Amino acid sequence: PVDRRGLGRRGARQRNGEPAGLHLEPAQGAAGDRGCGDTDRAAGPGYYLSADDTDLSAFGQRCAAARAALADRDWRAALGAAEDALALWRGPLLEDLRDEHRVHPQAVRVEELRAECREARISAHLALDCAAEALSEAAGLAAEQPLRERATWLWMLALYRVGRGADALGTYAEHAAHLDAELGLQPGPELRELQTAILRQS
Repeated sequence: PVDRRGLGRRGARQRNGEPAGLHLEPAQGAAGDRGCGDTDRAAGPGYYLSADDTDLSAFGQRCAAARAALADRDWRAALGAAEDALALWRGPLLEDLRDEHRVHPQAVRVEELRAECREARISAHLALDCAAEALSEAAGLAAEQPLRERATWLWMLALYRVGRGADALGTYAEHAAHLDAELGLQPGPELRELQTAILRQS
């Protein structure tokens, strides 16, 4: 959601006439613990980042609004907030600097927020009986992150809602096999419960 040339360039200013540089501190805690716009202000030469003026800050606020609306079961508000947030996305955060040790944790955190926001939009679509819209996005997210259980859960549910129960069960089997091959793990309880529910209805 930001220009690759710098984080929140509108809110940046060079300090003390020193050479410009980018200073981002690693994220503290889980992705959901802090707003995406809580940008760290590191010491040292470079830009002083004002989070309030960045698309990144707005993105984080809208992601938080989508999560809150989902918790309140306000599906239309959740859908609107998620769509507003995702409309700000302009590509991976500072992609050219992603491997820098100060940038990488922030980039990963923002990508996680985006995935959560996409899941919020899918959930809202499902709750509003817009299964076709949910199916398209859930399939894309699951393809991008095949080990992400929430994405697989949403994809399975969307498949079932459009009358493709057999495909939903096939998706579970593929996910379970991939999870076992990659990590030596089995699907979590929520995914197993959804599989069981679909089997009972089939």
